[in-house]
Amino acid sequence: MVAAPTPLPAGAWSLQPVPAADGSVRLDVQFGTDDGPTSVSIHLTRDEARNFARATLAAAGDAFERTQGGGR
Repeated sequence: MVAAPTPLPAGAWSLQPVPAADGSVRLDVQFGTDDGPTSVSIHLTRDEARNFARATLAAAGDAFERTQGGGR
């Protein structure tokens, strides 16, 4: 049984990866809106999950460099 997600305040969001035995991943995304929470589940194959993780890490590194002056 999966616990009900905790409602988020408007403008907030959460991302929860849920791995499966076959290597696929379900990404559960919750958005807080003025009308209440909205949830989305995205199912990714192993390769899609790997590409998503690489792209996320690259974007985080780029954002850090832009905001913190890294990589001068």
